[in-house]
Amino acid sequence: MLTRLIGIAVLVSASTLAAPVAQAKTDALPAQSHAFGASRAEWGRAYVQWDVGDSVNPVSSGVCGEMVNGIFFLVTTIEPDAHVQCDVPVGTPILIQHAGSYAWGPADGETDAELEAAARANFGDPDSSLTVDGRPVRLTTTETGAFDVTSEPGSAYDVDFGLGTGVIRTAAVEQVTLLHPLTPGQHEVIGRVDFGAAGEFGVTYSLDVG
Repeated sequence: MLTRLIGIAVLVSASTLAAPVAQAKTDALPAQSHAFGASRAEWGRAYVQWDVGDSVNPVSSGVCGEMVNGIFFLVTTIEPDAHVQCDVPVGTPILIQHAGSYAWGPADGETDAELEAAARANFGDPDSSLTVDGRPVRLTTTETGAFDVTSEPGSAYDVDFGLGTGVIRTAAVEQVTLLHPLTPGQHEVIGRVDFGAAGEFGVTYSLDVG
């Protein structure tokens, strides 16, 4: 099995990824909201599709983020202490995934239940945190359930994981944070996650909103 812990992330052995689910009083939308037309799990699935299925291959291409369905998705990193600088359009909600775990078939399971269990087991109970301009954000863990990721040519699934193109059944457990649009100017978002034996990771996002 291939594990990918991103949260900043590390390739190990069943697929894991890390990202944040924030719920700050002034910055983040509640975890149970259906903000901008989708649930947190639906936004989580959209993020996974972009992260590992999209041909832009955000993890390896060097992009800091991209507009997806009206939301600005910030890239997840695979470094232990990354610094990402990004220009974000004013008035745009921001989605961050700083901690999470992916499992895909058939490597991690033959059935949806097996994939979901693998993603859950790999994610575990990490010690993670997220701050926006120094203010702590409440984190919530979201399960996407099993769903189809379309692996496009050049995507992370295709190039980095060697899974090829086409439909790949995937399940994820992730901390996905959806932020209200930030005020124009400079902002700093810091994510940290400790997966125990799998490692401790961190990312600092320097955002220029304008």
